[in-house]
Amino acid sequence: VNGCIISGIVLGSLYGLMPLYLNHKGVSNASIGFWMAVLVSAGILGQWPIGRLADKFGRLLVLRVQVFVVILGSIAMLSQAAMAPALFILGAAGFTLYPVAMAWACEKVEHHQLVAMNQALLLSYTVGSLLGPSFTAMLMQNFSDNLLFIMIASVSFIYLLMLLRNAGHTPKPVAHV
Repeated sequence: VNGCIISGIVLGSLYGLMPLYLNHKGVSNASIGFWMAVLVSAGILGQWPIGRLADKFGRLLVLRVQVFVVILGSIAMLSQAAMAPALFILGAAGFTLYPVAMAWACEKVEHHQLVAMNQALLLSYTVGSLLGPSFTAMLMQNFSDNLLFIMIASVSFIYLLMLLRNAGHTPKPVAHV
């Protein structure tokens, strides 16, 4: 559930606030469309290889690496020196958080609990996608547009700590509670 909330925060903020961030940086509307296409295309292209890696090396390990890469991509976006690779990396790692987190959670429940688990995961993603952009937009308006990436990196860092905590212990999924 935590991974889906974080995914909602990350993707909701990127979808909703990245165009605003680019506009405030003086990027033309046509270029904003291009950069958003780069972001979304990276997310699409990342699905298959990330899924294969998760199948081969385990979802938890891949999820940890993904979250770390989201942090690195967010930090790289702050420099604006290499926006294309930073945005591509951020898109590939960020847009694949939800499916890997969902697969990890669903592999831990019994077959008859999959529908309930998926409902909980979708609801948690929705909560994240509502709260993330709302809170981040307020911070951006009152302080700095760079808080978009600082917020994404911070939330991802907290999630990474959660994933690393009790490495051998797997918490009970929501469907069991």
